[in-house]
Amino acid sequence: MDEDTQIQVNQTNSQDSEDADDVETNRIIQVRQKALQALLQNIDQIDSEPSRRFEILMMALRTTFSEDLLEKALDAALQIEEPNSRAEALLDVLNESKAAEQV
Repeated sequence: MDEDTQIQVNQTNSQDSEDADDVETNRIIQVRQKALQALLQNIDQIDSEPSRRFEILMMALRTTFSEDLLEKALDAALQIEEPNSRAEALLDVLNESKAAEQV
């Protein structure tokens, strides 16, 4: 195989690898979107401790920013009884709102 043919083969293999990576990335994005959609449909039915509800809301919020989710996260943070944990949760809400302003 001459040098030009080898370069073409290497480029083809590289492109095939990139295409496979794109397909895998698209699958991951689709799974994430389906999971998020299912979570958002059930977000108001979550019946757990305020700190766990807050964690779930923040994870959803970080995946897709929503003012509604931010308000729900704030409400959950305010329901956390332990002062240090509540303060941490409120700081997280502040940081997320600030990050959203900068986008």
